[in-house]
Amino acid sequence: MKYSWLLLAIAATALGACATREAAPAASAKPAASTGAVEGVLAPQTLAPGACGLFLWTSDMPSRFVFFMRAGESAAKVQSPEGPEDLTMTRQEGSLMGQFSTKIAFQTRSAGTVRLSFAAGEPIEGGQRIQNGRLVFLDADGWETIMPVVGLAACEPAGEE
Repeated sequence: MKYSWLLLAIAATALGACATREAAPAASAKPAASTGAVEGVLAPQTLAPGACGLFLWTSDMPSRFVFFMRAGESAAKVQSPEGPEDLTMTRQEGSLMGQFSTKIAFQTRSAGTVRLSFAAGEPIEGGQRIQNGRLVFLDADGWETIMPVVGLAACEPAGEE
């Protein structure tokens, strides 16, 4: 468990290290009620020992955690422009990167669709970086919203050896 948080912290730092921009005032982050969550981002996600997940952040600054999916599951979570959404996978294409396809389509509960596509980046300890990714949100009226993303696919170690 500690390893995955360390890995996520390192990845988030590495993703943000390439760009510099003045930090937003602390007052701009609005914590939600009692969850400790920040508006506009997904809540922290954890993996069971031996499990793998796909973690994506917006590529703009400040980056925001916006997508999570566990390997081997058809469900995912996304922070869409309208708010948090639960997704159900409808199609996988592209090449395989670890346990994830590089092109995945999802259905939302609100009858919209979300398409994810990305390119595999360099390997890291316990996973691989995601580069040149994008989430495409298509609403019922046919409007598309494109969100550029970066991230990583990583696994929680199976346990002490």
